[in-house]
Amino acid sequence: PQLKHSNQQSKIVELMKNANLLCGDFVEYGAGKAGLSSFIALEADKKSSFIVVEREARRNKKDKEIRAQGIEVKREMMDIKDFDLSYFSDKKNIIGVAKHLCGGATDLSLASFKLVT
Repeated sequence: PQLKHSNQQSKIVELMKNANLLCGDFVEYGAGKAGLSSFIALEADKKSSFIVVEREARRNKKDKEIRAQGIEVKREMMDIKDFDLSYFSDKKNIIGVAKHLCGGATDLSLASFKLVT
């Protein structure tokens, strides 16, 4: 299973790199252990920061890996429906990422960007 996740995350990062989406600040919705964020952080501009949103408690192992690269990461333990991006970030270049979201969670995630535009 770990290899499958690594392959998926590598492909997402490759697509982001091709689209010049590796500089900015990132929000990972439904982050779990923040595996996707940790892969993005390997290639992202070191001035980037991450907010990981997950409603369940996790061990935060990947958060430590991101911090070890000198990149700021904040973990918000809450439901996506309660997440207000404007409260957590005053930055304008924000990139939302997710790997496993249902349709309803995707809608809520996209709606959080409306609040800051």
